[in-house]
Amino acid sequence: MRCSRFIAGFLAALSAFAVACSAAATEPPADSPTEPVSPTNTTAPAADPTSTPSDVVRPTPTPTPPEAVTFSHHAGEHFGALTITLASGDAESIRYTLDGSDPNGSGALTYGDEIELLGPVTVRAVAVGANGAVSAESSARFDVTLAKLDQPRLNTGGGVFGEPRTVSIESGEPGATVYYTLDGTTPSASNGIAYSEPLTISETARLQAVNVRHGMIDSDVIGASFRIFGELVEQTGDIVLNGDEQLVIEDTLFLHEGNITLNDNAQLIVRNSFVRHVKEFAFQNGVLARDNSKIVLENSAVGSNCTGSFNYTMHGNSSLEADGVDIGEGSCNVWVFMGGDTLIDVDGWDGFGGTVCDGSSVEIENSETLEVEFCFPEGSTIDTSLPTDIETYAFGPEPSNGVEFSLQMRNVVMDGWGINVLPRSNITIGDSAAITIGVIAGLPWDNETVTLDGLQRTLYEQKTWQIGPDASLTLINTNVYGWEPNAFAQNTMVIKNSDYSASAVNSGDGHYDISDSIVDLISANERVTMTITNTVITGDVVANDDTVIVLIDSEVRGTIHGDDGLFGGNVFARGNGRVILRNTTVAGEMVEQGNGEIVVE
Repeated sequence: MRCSRFIAGFLAALSAFAVACSAAATEPPADSPTEPVSPTNTTAPAADPTSTPSDVVRPTPTPTPPEAVTFSHHAGEHFGALTITLASGDAESIRYTLDGSDPNGSGALTYGDEIELLGPVTVRAVAVGANGAVSAESSARFDVTLAKLDQPRLNTGGGVFGEPRTVSIESGEPGATVYYTLDGTTPSASNGIAYSEPLTISETARLQAVNVRHGMIDSDVIGASFRIFGELVEQTGDIVLNGDEQLVIEDTLFLHEGNITLNDNAQLIVRNSFVRHVKEFAFQNGVLARDNSKIVLENSAVGSNCTGSFNYTMHGNSSLEADGVDIGEGSCNVWVFMGGDTLIDVDGWDGFGGTVCDGSSVEIENSETLEVEFCFPEGSTIDTSLPTDIETYAFGPEPSNGVEFSLQMRNVVMDGWGINVLPRSNITIGDSAAITIGVIAGLPWDNETVTLDGLQRTLYEQKTWQIGPDASLTLINTNVYGWEPNAFAQNTMVIKNSDYSASAVNSGDGHYDISDSIVDLISANERVTMTITNTVITGDVVANDDTVIVLIDSEVRGTIHGDDGLFGGNVFARGNGRVILRNTTVAGEMVEQGNGEIVVE
């Protein structure tokens, strides 16, 4: 064996042996060749006489990583705010994320203290040792569900008032803070005022309030609108305006009991006010506009106490302009009858309701919870559907059916529609969500009898009624929320086994025979007679003029409206009207006015 090959394998470890082998190379073994060997092939590298075994180069040891991070709480569902801690026994620091990203990335957070979790989150974490070694990743999903606070409570509802209102807010949630706003914006801990004492609202405002507590979900917002209108003015008695006379009501809470009549070019102007029409029962008083008179309602509220309807009746060439109208606090809406060739322009009147008749021209926009009744003429044939959410809608005129009126609507939401079925009419209504139906037994019929059995407030998938000698009504996939059958001239209306709204608009010598039913309102006019048997009346009974109403084995019950008490349930006999009660109970008052008479048998 050549020493040079041997030395090449062990030079780094055995320097002493390398020196001896170099000396022996000058004396080859006896069996070696005799010819000389090139020095380049026989000279071994010189060894470093100073090298020792401790100078051998070894691989650098890998640093030991710290323990993996542990979490103080188990993964999974938790109810209520959760505070967790992270730990690693021999870590220099801990890096973590709460957004699902890599804890080794640049967006990681350095753990310092406990972490509060206020919703579902995945925590990813690694521990970092003093030597820079990183542990294996730890990860846990915490499905944290926070409890939601209940709404705060206001001591009074909103509405329209003639003087400042004091409003207190009760949190009802221990540890919570109530934040409120008065400008209509949504209150929160970062937007609003912390409630501390009752508020005095002296001008029109939208109050909104919310409960806030750390570690819980904010409550739903509670809100109420307050419109404050001027000083109180009370007036009793009829008001009649003629010629160019004007009644201007401005910055006022105007309470009026009586009729208001406008003739010629007279005007009723209401600005920044609340007009409340006071009455005892349905149709007792009203507003009548005739000729070229005009009613203007601007940024105001109108309403009446909830004892039946109060009408604004428009005739001739009169007009109504309404812009920004509310229903007043504690009131029900008025009803607008639009007849003749009247012009009606409504912009922003939530709760508007009225009947469109004759040749009236009506435009309504930017309003909600509307109720509009069509006054279809005698002999008309109608087949239509009545929408609820309306961007644009138009109906009439339709000369072929005798419909002369025009209705235009933009950006409105309907609460309900109304239709009337007159003699010789054939009406079909389909795919309509909410309608009330008036059935009229009047001229040209004379001494005809219309019988209606089983009227209900319900969804009719498909049903047809033959009404009198020549009228019909068909409903297809249509929901009826009210019926109003009425008799005129010398015709008779027979109603059996029904649940309906009212028999209250009538005249002449019409007659009613009502039995085994529930009806909201009974009212008779002129010389109308009514016989009512085994029936419940949930409103009032009113006999006007020369009418006679006989109730047998029945109940004038009225309706309880929560904390407001009994609405209706009264019996009124007015003018020469007579009410005869045979084995009938009356929940409210019995009132005789003029020559009216109530007889209990």
